[in-house]
Amino acid sequence: MTVARDEVSLLHVVTVILRHRWSVGRLALGTAFLVGAVTFSLPRTYSSEARFIPQSTGPSSAVSSIAARFGVNVAGGNATESAEFYADLLKSREILASVVDARYSYHEGDSTVTGTLVEILKTSGRSPALRREAAIKSVDRSTSATVDAKTGIVTLRFQAPQAEVAQQVAARFLDELNQFNLEKRQSRAAAERRFTEGRLEQAHGELQAAEDDLQTFLERNRVVSGSPLLVLERDRLQRAVDMRQQVFTSLAQSYEQARIEEVRNTPALTVVAHAEVPLRPDGRGTIRNTILALLVAGFLGLAAALARDYGEHLSSTAPTEIEAYRRVRADLGADVRRMVARIWRRRR
Repeated sequence: MTVARDEVSLLHVVTVILRHRWSVGRLALGTAFLVGAVTFSLPRTYSSEARFIPQSTGPSSAVSSIAARFGVNVAGGNATESAEFYADLLKSREILASVVDARYSYHEGDSTVTGTLVEILKTSGRSPALRREAAIKSVDRSTSATVDAKTGIVTLRFQAPQAEVAQQVAARFLDELNQFNLEKRQSRAAAERRFTEGRLEQAHGELQAAEDDLQTFLERNRVVSGSPLLVLERDRLQRAVDMRQQVFTSLAQSYEQARIEEVRNTPALTVVAHAEVPLRPDGRGTIRNTILALLVAGFLGLAAALARDYGEHLSSTAPTEIEAYRRVRADLGADVRRMVARIWRRRR
């Protein structure tokens, strides 16, 4: 008996679909045509990509160098040198603002247009600050950065209305990253040099004091081989001198390395693929959007047809329930109106 009811229900659904086939078809085709026309009328955009790998400098601090001298392994992982860090840095406001304020140029017919992205993108705003802010948000939306988990390669992609601007902005992002790296590395090296310089002076004084103690002991004790206590004391003083000498040598090397890093201006990014001028515009997705709109509108049309048929069936088979629903709805509306009127009178 249940199977018969299911078959009847399915047959009824098919009957409703066939009865409303023209209205559903017109709705689906009209919606698909409208979506396709709007998508096709969107302005063309161009995308330029660049790929790079951040170079890890590893541990360069004096503490790591000294620890290595004594066989202690200090982890050299640096979160500010990871690929994920640079992918997030590309979307930072400081980088975006620098990219927006830079000047670019592109050819438009026989003329060359030059300006900042505020002028090229023609962002709107009541003041220059608001137009600049709108340009920053627009560049943020048009920029994407992805990281390959296996290779650590960061892929930068920028989209612009002009092909030349897309390439120039993508290249500008890499320049800003290199500049950030240079300033960060030199600032860190300068701070490390200052720290190492002070520690080097202190280590030199400690080494000189240890050498003076050993010298004083040897002057007072010309012959120490016959006394175990004197031999032990001499070895202890010699070990102190050797240890201070190792610390001093390690600090001296770290100091020289920090001085070199402070003036180093080599790029810290390995560019795998430079940004190039795109030869073809990006796809608008007209076919995809049209098919999707056709399916969605068709589904909604069928659902509306089934709901309408169900309402008609309900009104014809259960008039008493429909009338009861209408009375309850009317009473509810009257109650709401009275409550609103009462609140309004109290406020007055």
